[in-house]
Amino acid sequence: MNMKTMRDNQGHDVPLKYVSKYDRVRDARVMRVHARATKLRAAIEAYVRESLADVEAVLAAREGPRGEKGNIALSSFDGLVRVSIDQSWRIELDERVREARDRMLNYAKSLCAKAGDDAKALFEIVEEAFAATRSGGLSVGRVLSLCRRNIAAPEWLAAKQMLLDSIKPERGKAYLRVETRASTQHDFRQLRLDVSDCWPVEGEVTK
Repeated sequence: MNMKTMRDNQGHDVPLKYVSKYDRVRDARVMRVHARATKLRAAIEAYVRESLADVEAVLAAREGPRGEKGNIALSSFDGLVRVSIDQSWRIELDERVREARDRMLNYAKSLCAKAGDDAKALFEIVEEAFAATRSGGLSVGRVLSLCRRNIAAPEWLAAKQMLLDSIKPERGKAYLRVETRASTQHDFRQLRLDVSDCWPVEGEVTK
């Protein structure tokens, strides 16, 4: 593409005289927004890198353990600014969960013939706990809720232990938060770096 043509979505260079004013304005404005977003993204990445370096410098200067599971909270000397890193974790279940499911279902099924409605209800609870979600996975919360069932049968306890052994905690996203407050008598409020939180009020949009 050169100053006398514009490339369309088919990869063709179209002479400007065949491009409508609307298409030219739209293209120019879209590219301006893209340029700002790209610049802002780079600035945010630099902000995160530099902020993490500042946090590491503070941790290197103090003694004692870090927060549980990587969580960190630091405050300014006057107590009005707080910087924190919150490390999220998620629980995954490995391949042993399938055998645990089969064992629990088999145990519940073995009770159905002799224990009536209560056994049938247990079977349905287990079956529902291991039902696939809309995304095709398992609901970890529902599956692990089975471990709270007060059942002492050896078959159940063995399946329960296998289920517990299948748990694999995995590190999720980490969040860098900056909070401020007007005085120590006020609550902290997070400084949100969120586009939707920066939306201008009506009449403030610049041309």
